[in-house]
Amino acid sequence: MKIDMHSHVKTSEYLNEVERLSGKDAEKVLFDIGIPIPVWDSAESRLAKMDELGIDVEVLSTSLPPQSFGDKADLHLAQMTNEFIANLCSKYPSRFKGFANVPLYNAALATEELNRAINDLGLIGIAVGTYISRIPLTSTEYLAFFAEVNKMKLPIHLHPSLPAAAELMAKYHLGAWVGFLFETTVAASRMVFDGIFERFPDIDLILSHFGGTTPFVVHRMDDGFKGFPEIRENITKLPSEYFKRFYYDTATSFTKATFMCTYDFVGPEKIVFGTDDPFARTRLIEKKINQIEELGLPDEVKEKIYNGNAKEVLKLKI
Repeated sequence: MKIDMHSHVKTSEYLNEVERLSGKDAEKVLFDIGIPIPVWDSAESRLAKMDELGIDVEVLSTSLPPQSFGDKADLHLAQMTNEFIANLCSKYPSRFKGFANVPLYNAALATEELNRAINDLGLIGIAVGTYISRIPLTSTEYLAFFAEVNKMKLPIHLHPSLPAAAELMAKYHLGAWVGFLFETTVAASRMVFDGIFERFPDIDLILSHFGGTTPFVVHRMDDGFKGFPEIRENITKLPSEYFKRFYYDTATSFTKATFMCTYDFVGPEKIVFGTDDPFARTRLIEKKINQIEELGLPDEVKEKIYNGNAKEVLKLKI
């Protein structure tokens, strides 16, 4: 069984609403890195692709815009997203699961929509970007929301928003190939250093794209922890100890060396299968699956990566 933890759904209705609110093309608002947004076609089309690739379950998410349009509009975007995904999960319960979106710019509304999405709509976790209107996720006003997530013991799938200084990376599409990875690394590091996981130990963080550059640079963070007192203000352990608790999805291009960098850092229990469907086309997803198969991992380890770890973090009974 393969459970895809990193797959997207963006409907024409959602993209049209983003364009209406912003007065810009949706691509400019959501990414602005020169990558066309694949618009949702139909459940039948997605299921046919999954069957072709041997993927049994997709956990669907739609990252909200990285900017606030005001409380009413933000809530509407989150609700229309959550209801669309929940309807798919209800119609195809054995094939689709869903991460909820929340209007995080207003933490009270985010908490309200979180409870509706989980308790009423049946979604199984949360998808968030790396910031809202450039306000980091660790801002004081969001702490009450994270306290609620911690109480509910829910996983958060962290997906990069439009990279900082994206205009400097416009040429050669560097925002896509490089910027996203640094965006995830910086956001997760800030969450660690600001003590989010010290305060809220029951939150499971799932990092997109193998955690960006995290496994490669985390030991530099440990060196900083030892040398700079301000890094130790909110955390009691080495940064690597927090990063080892996170899950890392495979929705990126990798070689055996880069895969093993993450594998050796967190072990087989913290890697989850992800594809980035539909941004990753069929050929690229096939390549990623083949690369995993060619790593020489024991069957029981591949089983953990393909589905066992996802079942654990998402509390799935399938």
